[in-house]
Amino acid sequence: MSLFSDRPEEINAFVAANGGGWECPDSYTALGSEKDGKIIGGIVYSKYNGAHCLCNIALLPGYNHKKLIISGLHYGFAQLKLRRLTFIVASSNIQSQRFVRHLGAALEATLLGADTSGDLLIYSLF
Repeated sequence: MSLFSDRPEEINAFVAANGGGWECPDSYTALGSEKDGKIIGGIVYSKYNGAHCLCNIALLPGYNHKKLIISGLHYGFAQLKLRRLTFIVASSNIQSQRFVRHLGAALEATLLGADTSGDLLIYSLF
């Protein structure tokens, strides 16, 4: 597995295709992982304001994504000097809720009726 950041459009498309949200062109930065030339994970950072970013993540099952996640958190907090990352997760997406809680994120708010399948949950990681 190798990490890359030189193809942000591909990472954004991968994340969007795998349920992690899509960002407008030229409004984000991204980090991806690939194995045998195939993208297997991606993190897209958007809405950067100097202290905060929105973070969209998609990971294919069956792969070890530890290197991508550790590098992604390091990028956000050490390189971008963020104070927080925000994750928006559909209330129906139990697996993603578990994942962001495993990272240490806390539920901050619920946007009632904001998703086609129900509510959206706002998680923050400091």
